[in-house]
Amino acid sequence: MTRLEKFSRVAEIAEKRAEAATVKLAERVRGVTSGEAQLTELHRFRNEYASVPDGGDASLQIAELINRHRFLGRVDEAIAFQRAEIDRQQRLLVQEQVACGRVRAKARALDNAVRRIGDDEARKQDRFEQSQLDERAQRVASRWDAAANDANED
Repeated sequence: MTRLEKFSRVAEIAEKRAEAATVKLAERVRGVTSGEAQLTELHRFRNEYASVPDGGDASLQIAELINRHRFLGRVDEAIAFQRAEIDRQQRLLVQEQVACGRVRAKARALDNAVRRIGDDEARKQDRFEQSQLDERAQRVASRWDAAANDANED
């Protein structure tokens, strides 16, 4: 296996890792977006529920107010939990972006190395072929000189 083949395989593996990191990053972005949508929905629900008018009966009204207050407290807890979850997901997203950037940079560096190695090998091959052509031309020229000398001696 040539040096170029070895580096090409390593570069392919690095590219697959970079693609996997990109997929993981996209999933994390979707998670943050989904969490933000859920938070928006919770806020909308809370605002709608809080704006419902109270009933008319005073004895039922107190019980309803207590239940409404408890329920709104639970909704507020859900909103706080969702906000904390979004914050956590955003921190993970930043970490994922950094990791993805590192993996992508490594893949690009390996691709550049493969390109340079390929260019070097092509140049070496060109030099080898040119030296072969020069050597052949030298042999042919030597034969012509020898043939010309033999013809002049006759």
